Amino acid sequence: LKHSVMALSSSESSLLAIDNSASLYWIDMESGEFLRSVELLGEAKQITHPFGRGFDFFANVELFLPLTTLGKGVSVALEPELAKRHVVSWHDDQIEVARYSPDGRFLATGGADGRVYVFDRVRMIPVASPPKSPDAINALTFGVHKRVVASASYPGRTVVFDLKRNIELMAIETKEVVEALAFFDHDRHLVGVCRDGTVFVANLLSRQLLSKHKLINGWPTVVIVDKTGRHLLVGTREEKLHLLRIPDNKLILTIPMEEKGMTTFLLKEGELVIGFKNGTIHVYAIDEGFEDFALELKLGNYATAKKILNANPFLQLTEEARGFDLSWPSVRKEAMELIARGESVAGLKKAEPFLDHPERAADIKNILSRRDLFRKVLTLIREKKFVDALKLAEDEPLLKEFKFYESLDLFWRRHFEAAKKIMIQEGEAGQKKAEAILKPFLSIKQRKSQIYAVLYNPAVFADADRFVARRDFAGYFALTATYPFLCKTDIYRRVEAIGLRLLATVSEQLAKGELEQASQTLDTVSGFLPLKAQIDELKEQLELHRRLEMLYAKEAFGEIAQLIEKYPILTDSLFYQRIEEKFEEAMSLAYEMAVKGAAAKAFAHLSPFLPVVYYHNKIAETMKTAYLYEMLVMAKVEKNTISGSSVNWSEAFALYISRFGCDSELTSVAKRIGRGDLLDDLESRINADPLGFKRLPLVPSIFKRS
Repeated sequence: LKHSVMALSSSESSLLAIDNSASLYWIDMESGEFLRSVELLGEAKQITHPFGRGFDFFANVELFLPLTTLGKGVSVALEPELAKRHVVSWHDDQIEVARYSPDGRFLATGGADGRVYVFDRVRMIPVASPPKSPDAINALTFGVHKRVVASASYPGRTVVFDLKRNIELMAIETKEVVEALAFFDHDRHLVGVCRDGTVFVANLLSRQLLSKHKLINGWPTVVIVDKTGRHLLVGTREEKLHLLRIPDNKLILTIPMEEKGMTTFLLKEGELVIGFKNGTIHVYAIDEGFEDFALELKLGNYATAKKILNANPFLQLTEEARGFDLSWPSVRKEAMELIARGESVAGLKKAEPFLDHPERAADIKNILSRRDLFRKVLTLIREKKFVDALKLAEDEPLLKEFKFYESLDLFWRRHFEAAKKIMIQEGEAGQKKAEAILKPFLSIKQRKSQIYAVLYNPAVFADADRFVARRDFAGYFALTATYPFLCKTDIYRRVEAIGLRLLATVSEQLAKGELEQASQTLDTVSGFLPLKAQIDELKEQLELHRRLEMLYAKEAFGEIAQLIEKYPILTDSLFYQRIEEKFEEAMSLAYEMAVKGAAAKAFAHLSPFLPVVYYHNKIAETMKTAYLYEMLVMAKVEKNTISGSSVNWSEAFALYISRFGCDSELTSVAKRIGRGDLLDDLESRINADPLGFKRLPLVPSIFKRS
């Protein structure tokens, strides 16, 4: 392109690109040839910053570009033909960054004035405006799954805003300027990349900063999350592209580029498109070699798969690359078995494709250092000296990872069960036979207590078996509480596992709203005394879900909100999701009325939810929009009215200011209808409170005719 590439999008056969002179290009994806170009601003040429973030595409449907005119930007329809759609003029200073939501429903703009505005894309009407930041907005991003937007401002403050509730979810302070942001993990986490190369990860559910590490050597400029949701591509002003694994905030690899200054990314099916400051665009086939890689991985040819992976580092972005990493535990076991058998070279060769990770290399080194011990145990097993082998294995945790340990443990359990059977059936008469069976194991200190327990308490073991056979788990666990040695048995571990599976079933049933089934499952598991804390917690959740179900049937939304505020875990319930759907429906209808200036009708849709503190901010934002459009409608009515009736503008402005302050939206509307002077006079006499709606009631209309 002529200038720095600002944003990229694509259609079926062509690539769309815009540079920082607002020249729009259509490029053939196959040949790379220009199909068409248009200078969108014509004679009114402008050149924005080469690393600016004020341009964005919504698919191949619409484009937004900032104007050098103070505080303005314009949206342009791309299909069926180029056409100006809307002019954005809400900012008091330059628009620094703009982003469309992934579904195209919203456009967010951030300005040098510290303001972020979220617009309904179709009407270009503001639907949310997070609190003003003290300095310019530098980065913006939308969530993919949830209605959230994150913004970063100078010198290093990041704010996550919930558009559904119209509240701030989390604020993150960093000493460094944040250059780029991205949500991941179904928008439950946020990753931010700072100018000095520091990368932070925040959990939005717990509202905690999980990690913060300096990973990037260079000035980051642009990021994108890959389709697996596990990796972050970070472009820089230098000739380096970095690939991060974001769940654990680690740098995986750095890929050298042919050009300096990455400005924008586009991920297509099988392709990564990168725009650069010098106007060049590079297209990388990120799935090149994918089929061969997947086949070699499936066949277990890890060395060959690794070579293919090294030849195309972008294959790291595939789910199959994750499969390669997930293969390590089984490969490690195979390598351990080979090393134990004295085939160290073969073991190392097996593990070699995975040893570029320092932790794995250190692990294999540790295994090699114990190979003499492994060989000794295997020799004892070949000589059928199982007890001696088991004794060594009990003292070395690493030995318990080998397949042979399962055989040794089974060898012990068979002897123990045989001795237990004799003691239960024959009592004291069979004690000598049982002692003879277990005597070899007395040299293993970890087994002594179990041996003495079965020899001198056969009746207790008999009772335990009967309880389990009758599925009387309450009786069984009461017995284990009296005789703790039962907790070391294999039966105890199996029964406890049954309890844990039942608890997981209860959680699933609660989430689905299957309350009676959950109650029945809890009755079944109630006798599992070791799990009492988890059982009691689930019983409490069941009662909360029942209460929520009852309130939902009564449409007691205020009480429901109080319950959810007190017990946030209920947000995962089916009934909460139904309430959310009801609120979304009401909001949609109210919004339709708000932008028509029909404030009373908007209020009627939202009034059932007014007692819900959880939704208060969003309701207030919608009514604020309704009041502003109501002013425009009333001004038009007043202008066209022949009779002498007039509108009480002072009262209307006063009502608005006392609830929302004298904000830029009101100022803009007042000037538009020729009432700016009245507003200036009122502002000095009225208590302007941007959060006044929290203490003063919202009303159906802010107008009274006089």
